[in-house]
Amino acid sequence: MAYFSSLAYKKLSEKDPSSDIDKILAETLCCIFKTRRFCLESTHFTDPTRLRKLVALLTLALCWTIKVGLILHQIQPIALKKHGRRAKSLFSLGFEHLRELVLNPCPRNQSYFR
Repeated sequence: MAYFSSLAYKKLSEKDPSSDIDKILAETLCCIFKTRRFCLESTHFTDPTRLRKLVALLTLALCWTIKVGLILHQIQPIALKKHGRRAKSLFSLGFEHLRELVLNPCPRNQSYFR
């Protein structure tokens, strides 16, 4: 993962040295892939081509997960805590829903897979 992070920073700094927002987004993406349920480091990939393909696939999964979380939030809003933040993130909401659909198939969930 350190290889991917350094590669992302190198590409961003070549493009525009003042693009701090891009660096923050790349760092957030790396953090999500490392620690928030995707566990990219456990693959131990070192080949840049395979790593690039895996990151592209994980990015699609991340977008899908957040989109599902956003749809669920629109159907039933996430409760706010006292400090004004959501009790769950859109990512967590979407991830838990998708995991429930895949790991616990039941007649009620079968319509999603047709």
